Amino acid sequence: MTTLLLQLPHTSQTLQLPDCRSDDIKDTLYNVLQHLDRLASDVTSSGDPFASAGFSRWLKDLEKLRDLLLTPEQLELLAATPEGSHLTIVGDLHCQRIPWETLPVQSQALGLRFAVGRRLQSSAPAAAQPANSLDPDRPLTGTGCVPTADSWQLISVDLEQRIVERRLRALLHSPHRLSPLNAAPPELTVADFSRILSENSWVHFAGHAVPGPDGQPARELVLATSRSNPTDYTTYPLSQLRNLPKVPRVLFLNSCAALQLPDVSDGPEPASLTSLLLERGVEVLIGPVVRVADSASRHLVAAFYDALATRVSVGEALRQARLAATPAPGPQAALPTACVLYGRPDFIPFPDHPDSQSALATDPSTTTAATVKSAVGTRPTGAPFPCPCARCGTLIRTRHGVYGQQPASTTPDGHSVPAGPLCRNCARETPSDPPTDTPATGSARTPLPLPTPPRTDAEQLFCEWLEETLLREWPCRIPDRTQPALCRFTKPNTGPAHLPASAPVACLEIRELTDQQSRLIETAAFVLLRTETPATAEILTPLLQELAQLCPAALLVIAAPAGFSDTLLQQFQQPQPPAWQPVGSAIIFWEPASRTEHRRRLDLRSLMFPALLCRRQTHLQVATAVTSLSQLLPLATSFSAPQLALEWNLEIDAVEQALQLIALQHHLILDRHPEYGLVISPTDLQVTASSHASRPAPATTGSENTDVAQPEPETWLQRLKIWRK
Repeated sequence: MTTLLLQLPHTSQTLQLPDCRSDDIKDTLYNVLQHLDRLASDVTSSGDPFASAGFSRWLKDLEKLRDLLLTPEQLELLAATPEGSHLTIVGDLHCQRIPWETLPVQSQALGLRFAVGRRLQSSAPAAAQPANSLDPDRPLTGTGCVPTADSWQLISVDLEQRIVERRLRALLHSPHRLSPLNAAPPELTVADFSRILSENSWVHFAGHAVPGPDGQPARELVLATSRSNPTDYTTYPLSQLRNLPKVPRVLFLNSCAALQLPDVSDGPEPASLTSLLLERGVEVLIGPVVRVADSASRHLVAAFYDALATRVSVGEALRQARLAATPAPGPQAALPTACVLYGRPDFIPFPDHPDSQSALATDPSTTTAATVKSAVGTRPTGAPFPCPCARCGTLIRTRHGVYGQQPASTTPDGHSVPAGPLCRNCARETPSDPPTDTPATGSARTPLPLPTPPRTDAEQLFCEWLEETLLREWPCRIPDRTQPALCRFTKPNTGPAHLPASAPVACLEIRELTDQQSRLIETAAFVLLRTETPATAEILTPLLQELAQLCPAALLVIAAPAGFSDTLLQQFQQPQPPAWQPVGSAIIFWEPASRTEHRRRLDLRSLMFPALLCRRQTHLQVATAVTSLSQLLPLATSFSAPQLALEWNLEIDAVEQALQLIALQHHLILDRHPEYGLVISPTDLQVTASSHASRPAPATTGSENTDVAQPEPETWLQRLKIWRK
């Protein structure tokens, strides 16, 4: 029998569903699963979920399946239930093969509306004891693998490793309590992975799963491959799971179709990863039931752990991750909802108080979205960081991110507002003194509040890379209070537009830098200036001059409209370059579609620093690739544009333009290999004065200065090397 357990704020309700073995349900389910698999293949290959020819047919079959499973009264009850409520689906293998999370309820998928969990009915008792309770003092360990065979759809485990490790470190308040999340080395054995599963309470696996014969579910996990023979790989078979003395409480299998269930309509029940792991005692099991694209998978994982940082349940965290990974609202969110959760959706792995977890474990029905929200609000101000902002919920990572305290108060409707720390944005909106008619002389101008712009994949990747670089590569040079600086400019006199709170941002005014912002940026290694309007030299020149004094060793990347290039060219083509030029500056100009002739007028070779002209859609990806390549340049012997584009999830055109910019700056040779694409081979990174002297000087006309060109100063890479020492 199939039931839906709906947990409301003060009660729970059970919905009885029809037998899932009926012919109509089986036929409709077969069509839905076939179209879902094709849709997953189309998304993986093209990245466009609306490119599938059978997409509309899949929606019709999905609505037909919903009408066969749910009565109109049950649909009305679900539509009236508040969003974010916990919903548990209890049933056997026939029931759990249904894509419940994708069923539309009021033009919204069930997995986007509720925190859905599944419970598999089985007569076999749990044969293993779960690991110890999730304790902040216990290390969390994960593993992953990077197969080298071309036939595999590669998962960028390195990027996912950084995403998961950084978020888990934030959850556990201290980097010393987290065991590093390592990519599986080639020598990883079955015994090693068994030890990982037995000794840890939380395991995140990023890798591949080997499908069974004739379309059966995955029965093995790929642990490692041989680089000499890509078809030779080490797998973890299902038989090893039966011998584990303990299993983790929470297991995230980020593998294609890892939790797909077998078709048991024509024979006995075959073994599957899902059924075996649940029988062994795993309390929370998360993973996809179809093939997923790498970029969508990473985005879902990052959003999931970001939501866990707010101390919500695993079901609510997965729901928020689906919403973040969904391109548009509606039932067409097929792939984000294809990542399912088995176990308790109301389980809170990282509660605020030590006694919260025991209370939730004894009475699961009392856990609601309201109790989760109240637990976050009552966090003491003296608790270890990170902690949420008392007003907006933004995660404050260190004590230096606290810019004020909110006193305890009561709202007009009678709700109590607890005391807590305030982030920079909320503290700026709260006046410290009573307002007066006459403003104080010399007071800083308060920027107008602007809506948060959507963050693109390239911006997210750039923020991830900035934070990893600053906090890991320069731990001795970067104080605790320093954050990576990602500067975004909008129209003048309107203040900065803030990125989401999950991205570390130093917000700078368009006309000046405040003392507080100067302290944040003075030790930054990389600064990205992004202006969306043709700012004049009177506005940007003082700002750039101040940035050059604050961070002379940093790589300054300016993504500017092409209209701004004329002013810069006039300054840099003069005999004496302007004083604000940092050593490590690199300007990336936009190319508006209406001014294609600007490419012919812009002579980038006449500048004293590398510059590039690229499309507006790829300028931030180019900036990402430039900063990443600059770090990797001293560590490798050659680069391949297709390989870097695949690893960084960037357009290959953007990576090639970044390679051209790096080659121009360091006088390196670019070669286009017939098999590897555009390849750069750094041979000598120490650029000497003779190499600069041998560089052809720009053409001069008229009365321009024709003196012998002096050797250029040391490059930003050389200065950065000295600074790092």
